[in-house]
Amino acid sequence: MNSMSCWRGSANSRPPDIEARVLPGAVALAFRRPDHPLLPVWAERALNLIRGRRALAQTAMLAHFAGVYHMWRGHTRMMDAVLEAVRVVDAPMTPLGHLMMAMLDLVSANFQGDAARVEAAFARAMALAGEHGVHVLDVPLIQNAGLAALARGDADRLDALIRMARPGLLPGRWMEASAQIYLEAGLALLRGDPRVARDQADKTYSLVVMGGVPYWVIHNRLFTAHLEILDGKAAAVRGELDAIVAETRHIGCDLLLAAALLTLARARQDAGERQAALESLREGLAIGARWNYGHLFLYAAPDVEGRICALALEEDIEPRYVRRLVRQRAPRPPADAGERWPWPVRIFTLGGFRVVLGEEALRFTGKPQKKPLELLKALVAQGEARPPAHSLAQLLWPDAEGSALKKTLEITLHRLRKLLGGDDAVLLREGRLVLNPERCWIDVWAFEHLVDRALDALRAPIPDPAGIERDAGHALRLYAGAFLAAEEESSWLLPARDRARSRFHRLVADYGGFIERAGLWDAAADLYRRGLEQDNLNEFLYRRLIHCLQRRDRHAEALGVYRRCRELLSIVLGVAPSAETEALIRSSRDI
Repeated sequence: MNSMSCWRGSANSRPPDIEARVLPGAVALAFRRPDHPLLPVWAERALNLIRGRRALAQTAMLAHFAGVYHMWRGHTRMMDAVLEAVRVVDAPMTPLGHLMMAMLDLVSANFQGDAARVEAAFARAMALAGEHGVHVLDVPLIQNAGLAALARGDADRLDALIRMARPGLLPGRWMEASAQIYLEAGLALLRGDPRVARDQADKTYSLVVMGGVPYWVIHNRLFTAHLEILDGKAAAVRGELDAIVAETRHIGCDLLLAAALLTLARARQDAGERQAALESLREGLAIGARWNYGHLFLYAAPDVEGRICALALEEDIEPRYVRRLVRQRAPRPPADAGERWPWPVRIFTLGGFRVVLGEEALRFTGKPQKKPLELLKALVAQGEARPPAHSLAQLLWPDAEGSALKKTLEITLHRLRKLLGGDDAVLLREGRLVLNPERCWIDVWAFEHLVDRALDALRAPIPDPAGIERDAGHALRLYAGAFLAAEEESSWLLPARDRARSRFHRLVADYGGFIERAGLWDAAADLYRRGLEQDNLNEFLYRRLIHCLQRRDRHAEALGVYRRCRELLSIVLGVAPSAETEALIRSSRDI
């Protein structure tokens, strides 16, 4: 390839037919030295030759070189640009040329997470190979389809493709041998056997190092790092991940760089290094969004993907891209996935009642919806306790009995599921009803989880101020008012309303005390005002607000708060402020 270094100058000085014969040879350099500075120049020239219809006989080979170069860089849009140029030119091709284009199509589709396009390209290629008896690319095609199955987590499809490839494996073809073992490692991982996956990954590594293709060496190291993290060794693998990120930057492969950064973000998240995790996450997702990558890693990891996506959405990192990924890949939402997760159903009950399906608010019209909505509200009120369906029906419709009650429940449940867009929105298991936590987000449930987490953190021996502020702040924003504030009081509603109100008061009091101990008097005062907006008869909060104002020497304002407290207690409850409140305000009166 050193002899090609003279091809630095103007393309106009070389006949196109000579270029068209020579440039495809650079594909070997793209495999071994994807960072070579002349490769992008040559790849661009190859694409221009195709578009200019100046070397029709070499179209397939030029496209193969340009496509492979962009494949190793992870540049999906450029891969698709090569395919589009070939399609527009419509040059005559040999069956092998068509197979190479199908391979490029399949790989680009895999990078973008388009399963239907992957399978269509694979079927087209295998049919063409069978029709013309050209089977030289059978194994690479099958294995690339296997990589796509691994990335989307389809274990059965991956198993079938592994079996399909075995008869075509030949001695001495190290890349195919290593890919086969890697796919077997991936299958073991998908089927829950990380030990076998690790053994197979170790076998693959010796082969890819011998082959000397940087992409596959780093790919294998990333997979091994993932297995180490699964084994609880996130801290131990950090140095390796830092090295992988650096090497991936050097070779210029955006696909591997995005995967490495996201794996590093995951390791940092597991180690409790939130800010460092966010830095890696921002860069990794920005690359993914730029090239439209359809998966976060090079293998399916639904739980990890869910956590990474939830963190990104919470921090508003590439939200459109991340929501599209979630809809496309459907990872399981983690327990703390917030409102920004693209839930099929979101139910708001604090301060009012609203249901949102996807991005559209549900409109409640007509009498037939009354009972389904009653059932929905009662299910929310019961929390995650999974009440017996029969007991819940008796609470809601005490006048119905026996078979009539059972029939009412069956009809109402059917209507509610239809209203929420599917049977899996409300689960009936072992006679108990529950809203599906993988499809439904409920504000009061999220509020209670956040409050509990914040209170636990406040009681910790060494509190985490940033984490407490994040969870407490989120919980306070969610509490827009009393649970189902407009709903008439009933036996099933009052406990839930009181439970949410009590948690809110406890959070304001405990978090406020934490802020006060830090000397943040203005922030504490704002918090107590927020609490009084929801409960203007809470004398404890008035006292804490007065205290904060006094510490800031705002005595006139403190007196105004006291007078408002005294007036409301007198008008609404017919009582005077307590002796404790009177003693507190005395110092402000004396000034």
